[in-house]
Amino acid sequence: MSKARKSSSQAQASELPPGYKVDPNAAPMLRFQASLPRLPVPPLSSTLSKYLETVQPHLKPDEFARTAAIVRAFGSSPQAAELQKRLETRAADPEVKNWLADWWNDAAYMGYRDSVVVNVSYYYVHVDDTARRTAPKRAASLLKGMLRFRDLVESQRLEPDKIRNAPLCMASYKWLFHANRYPVIPSDTASKFDPKTHNHVVFIRKNKFYEVPLAHADGTELSAADLEAQIEEIIRLAGSEEAIPVGTLTSENRDLWAKARENLVNASPLNAASLERIESAMVVVALDDTTPITREEIGWACWVGNGRNRWYDKHQLIVFDNGRSGFLGEHSSMDGTPTLRMNEFILAGILANKIDLGPATRSLDLPVPKELRFETTPAVVADVQAAEQHFEELVSVLALAL
Repeated sequence: MSKARKSSSQAQASELPPGYKVDPNAAPMLRFQASLPRLPVPPLSSTLSKYLETVQPHLKPDEFARTAAIVRAFGSSPQAAELQKRLETRAADPEVKNWLADWWNDAAYMGYRDSVVVNVSYYYVHVDDTARRTAPKRAASLLKGMLRFRDLVESQRLEPDKIRNAPLCMASYKWLFHANRYPVIPSDTASKFDPKTHNHVVFIRKNKFYEVPLAHADGTELSAADLEAQIEEIIRLAGSEEAIPVGTLTSENRDLWAKARENLVNASPLNAASLERIESAMVVVALDDTTPITREEIGWACWVGNGRNRWYDKHQLIVFDNGRSGFLGEHSSMDGTPTLRMNEFILAGILANKIDLGPATRSLDLPVPKELRFETTPAVVADVQAAEQHFEELVSVLALAL
């Protein structure tokens, strides 16, 4: 008699490293979350050794000797023992999922006050698509790929990330779509919006913002042809004249941006409404009117840009007039693993013709893209001008070689 074949879930469980198990009540994407190992607190001796190893390159021999003596004295003190005990107690608290995460997110990201440009944000340059040499065609195909990945994430059907077959935490995928970072003193915050009630994308062209629904009135998703038509219309509507670059405010020092945002909201109810539509969008697509060719040109444009045709508080697709493209990641709520996986999924799917682009014929009832306008006051204009100056000062001392 032949042996019964294992089910897929049994096979997956048997291949896992010790300690991991499938949660039968969890969605596929989160089925290993409950058994993920908790972050350990390093032994005090290890922490002190790592500290000395870190500071040594920055100190003269006599300075390092004094520092080492102070560290040794601290390591044997009752205070050090008490602090270590508090960390271990926090780590053992079942209500605290990760003893370090909140502190790390605040110290490294949300509490960081300098500009996110250069200092925090990161970029990818996309492999060129020789079949789509215009911004509308390229952006439309990228968005269709992103919509497919969004469906996998929001439905929690995405296969969990693994390293050497060990599952990784998938909690940060929550922040991949419809999320925004907010400037707050003394530490920023982030919000996630419901995709069902905010099913739209925002484009920036000539520093102007345009909202486009991602589905028709009957709920069917826009095709690539429909998105291409909408992007062509946005480029036409934006014309050749640039608007006041409100987006450059997001490149500011976070405290200055927090104050500028208050000025912007207080200037007009229209501004608050426009901000909400930008911040709740699936993603922002920057349609730059440039044509970078070299690796340095496109790398710089994706990493930094001109500081104006951007919204640095959200993930952004960046698409140029020659069809080249890239991605700029907002780093505060997630590391690069989710965004890298998404970008690779999109590009590989397009290349292999695995992304359903929808009907090739454009719909006849597409709504006109809605411009998200801003009303300004002298205070708002002054804030924008200051942000532009600070951006230029920030990037003027930088160079990029690839």
